[in-house]
Amino acid sequence: MLMPYSSPVTSYATPVPLVNSRLSPGGYWGTGINKTYNKRGDFYLRIDSVDSADNVKAYFEVVNGLQGKGMLGGRIETGIMKISGALTNGDGISIWGTPSGNSIKCTYTIATGNNQYQNGEFTVERR
Repeated sequence: MLMPYSSPVTSYATPVPLVNSRLSPGGYWGTGINKTYNKRGDFYLRIDSVDSADNVKAYFEVVNGLQGKGMLGGRIETGIMKISGALTNGDGISIWGTPSGNSIKCTYTIATGNNQYQNGEFTVERR
């Protein structure tokens, strides 16, 4: 006897990691630079989920010389991850990343509250 289909999703509060051929969920660590101020830092990008429509949910953090963290969301479009959101200090951040194997090469722009912009780049690898 066939059983009626029921969704395996039991909660919508926590993103469910899905596999995407271009970007795998998990933690990515690396280094980068804020080119505006010529300062380096350690970057962490956690890809929480990538759904079948290429929507991305992620957590971003930078420490050791630079600081900032926040939850981000966006999409993969033509092979490029485009995510953005607010950092905990209220500044906005946009990240453009190109996944390749176990790494993501990214550029970013931070928009501060006084209409100034900071630019930089970082490369992170999945561990």
